[in-house]
Amino acid sequence: GQDTNTGISYAADTIKFSTNGVERMSITNSGVTGVGGEVRQFKHVNFSSTYSTTSSSYQHVSGLDLAFTPTASDSILVYNLMIHINIAESGGTAPNSYTAISIDGGSNYLYVQNIYGIYAGLSSYNITYPVNYRFATVAGSTSARTYSVYVRLNGYAGTGDTLTLKQNSGEIHMASVTEYAP
Repeated sequence: GQDTNTGISYAADTIKFSTNGVERMSITNSGVTGVGGEVRQFKHVNFSSTYSTTSSSYQHVSGLDLAFTPTASDSILVYNLMIHINIAESGGTAPNSYTAISIDGGSNYLYVQNIYGIYAGLSSYNITYPVNYRFATVAGSTSARTYSVYVRLNGYAGTGDTLTLKQNSGEIHMASVTEYAP
């Protein structure tokens, strides 16, 4: 059948949508076609524990590991990380931390972010801030990969400085990957 007012046509197991005489999308018993940017896959992991480190070398936060296998090599993969970082700093320097994302066990980082605190001449700090990182890459293949989160204090951390992933009541840390058609 055909509805010329709306641009919708239908037949056995198929619905087609058109505008200005051009077919824009088709829904069949096999799926949806013709829609660029559609979500192909979404996965996430929640982490509600507390994680702490005193290291100025990257430390793996295994509770935020996210295994993901793209469905197509031309897909756009959007990674999102939402965490709360607390730095208890006692060395009289500005509270700084680094967060990095890797898919090869920490040998290389896809994304590195440095968060700088403000040095106000105090002998100690205790600061918590929310962090939301988002970046996109082309899948490049359909090989499985695991996104991993690494954190560290700055290179001149003082004795007794601690970086903690923590949350307020009811909040969680979360990592997610959304796969989009190009």
